[in-house]
Amino acid sequence: MTILISSHVLSDLAELCTSVGIMELGYLVESCNLTDLYQRQSRQQIFISTLGDVETLKTALIEHPLIEEWEVIPQTNSMRVYFTGDRAQGAKLLKSLINAGIPITEFHCSQEDLETIFLKLGHKQPS
Repeated sequence: MTILISSHVLSDLAELCTSVGIMELGYLVESCNLTDLYQRQSRQQIFISTLGDVETLKTALIEHPLIEEWEVIPQTNSMRVYFTGDRAQGAKLLKSLINAGIPITEFHCSQEDLETIFLKLGHKQPS
């Protein structure tokens, strides 16, 4: 059974739906199930804190081949990185940081949400 719902409350759609269609300026720019959409369009974000020097953490992270973007959070010993690996590779990243002697106090993974994906996909059609 298919039910068509049109909404701008994307967090609700992410909880209710198994598939989505995203339209921009009257054009369908994406149509697929949510699992596929998240796998193709969503980046994994990891927030990492250390008791040690953030520069040591930064040095260990910026050379990692699966990290595509990073930022140091000002006034903290923390970083946010965008990681292209899967959960198992994220666990290996955490293990490598611990094995390097970096005292990790927080390692939190999250995926970009449907709203972020929508904003990335938007404006693909000429206005």
